Amino acid sequence: MILDPFGPLRTRLRGDAALLAMVGERIQPELLPQGTTGDGMVYNVVDRSGDAHMQGVTGFTELRFQLSAYSAIRANAEIMANLAQDRLEGFVGAMGVIVVQGLFFVAGRTTYNEATKVYGDQRDYRIVYWGRT
Repeated sequence: MILDPFGPLRTRLRGDAALLAMVGERIQPELLPQGTTGDGMVYNVVDRSGDAHMQGVTGFTELRFQLSAYSAIRANAEIMANLAQDRLEGFVGAMGVIVVQGLFFVAGRTTYNEATKVYGDQRDYRIVYWGRT
């Protein structure tokens, strides 16, 4: 079974004091809980694939995920996204129960939701890691 990398990724993000001060525990899968106020971040899987060679499965997984920073203040969304990128991009090594071979920034975009008056800064990352049970 492929191990979930998001527990270790959340732990790594929460290790940045400035980012932690902005989002606290509000780093969630897919959606922030309804009624959440203040800045927050969500992550979504874009795609996931395994790795194999002629002798079988290698145990490596490649995952593309989106990390989105949301705030009522446009600058805060960008600051959170930049702090997260500084914390993640280029990481190699043990991260909790997974071993990261590489973590790379791929693409980004900004959004604004008129109904909720919330700005978003969304960034896609690719991570290659070993982690199987």
